Amino acid sequence: MADFAQLFAALGGLAGLAGLVTAVVTARNSARAADLRAFKTTIAALERENTRLRACIAALEADRDTDRREMTALAGQIESLKRENGRLRRRIEELEAENARLRGTADAQ
Repeated sequence: MADFAQLFAALGGLAGLAGLVTAVVTARNSARAADLRAFKTTIAALERENTRLRACIAALEADRDTDRREMTALAGQIESLKRENGRLRRRIEELEAENARLRGTADAQ
């Protein structure tokens, strides 16, 4: 108990103790205020990054949709060209056969 009395006396009684408590609380509040400012700055930066990322995602989705439409169109063109290619091959075979027939007729004369 004597240690407390000596400490109390060294602090300057109740006024000194109140001053010490006020200093501790003020320091703690100042640190908390600094932490709060840092958190607000971090939150603002994260919100900006989140907005940027959402814009990037939207752009990528739009690009993907455009690519899908182009791929679908190209697939249709490929099928159309395959059909045309088959038709032309058959026509070539017909013309080659007719050419061979005509050569045979010409040779016979």
